[in-house]
Amino acid sequence: MRTRVQPILNIFIVCLVFGMTGCKSKKTLQSTDVKESKDHSEVLKDVQKTQLSYKTLSAKTTLEILRPNSKSSISSGAALRIVKDKGILISIRPFMGIEVAKLVVSQDSVLIVDRMNKQYLHESIDDLKKTKQVDFNYYNLESLLSNRLFYPGKQDVTMVDYPKFMVSKSEGTYLVVTKDASDILYNFAIDGNNHIISTLIYGEKKNYTLQCSYNKFIIDQEQSYPTEIGFKIGIKDKRLDVKLSYSKLDIDKDVEIDYSVPNKYKKVSLDEVFSLLSKKL
Repeated sequence: MRTRVQPILNIFIVCLVFGMTGCKSKKTLQSTDVKESKDHSEVLKDVQKTQLSYKTLSAKTTLEILRPNSKSSISSGAALRIVKDKGILISIRPFMGIEVAKLVVSQDSVLIVDRMNKQYLHESIDDLKKTKQVDFNYYNLESLLSNRLFYPGKQDVTMVDYPKFMVSKSEGTYLVVTKDASDILYNFAIDGNNHIISTLIYGEKKNYTLQCSYNKFIIDQEQSYPTEIGFKIGIKDKRLDVKLSYSKLDIDKDVEIDYSVPNKYKKVSLDEVFSLLSKKL
């Protein structure tokens, strides 16, 4: 009996060793408070040095929607894909990998496909900027989802943009603040690891507020990133909490983004979507 069990035991030990070896490249990273003082440019440079570098990102995620003041939540499997400077896909797949809805954002448009109700929204980003009076663009959304510093309306932050940010130190973090042409404020909170741990976008005269928090950072392939992103979305006097969770990101793998819409689907307007969302909140 011992001679039969020993080979199986050896295989198990080998698999365990290889499994533990594979995990060494992915380590949890505890957030720390800011202790040393830095000048304005140094804070911004360090954030940009630390942030994730990639051409593509993809992950199987868990999407959770929680209504404030409610103990119930809705949870679903999802897929996240980003092709840098080109497109973003969030696909909702509650069971067996079957897609029921998707959000696709490109440089010039936003597409939402609702397969359950056979309808879709397709809006130009330029039109959205005009009607909603915000400078927020595709590149800013991409940065928000990949935990990067951004300036409203621009593709990348360069040293020329540094004077547009105000930097202060408060309660263990650096606060980096800027605003767009419509006086909407963008607040980035930076921890002692030079990570953005929170981004808050709001305007005193606007009815919409977005706060994005980043948690559970890991080190993977010598890069660090959060594996939990929380969104607090405020629409007038109502709010919706959304959380994306994943164990790791696949970096620079071949990914495709599906922009297609079935021919028989009904097109709806952004106001209709906001109206429906407001009723759900």
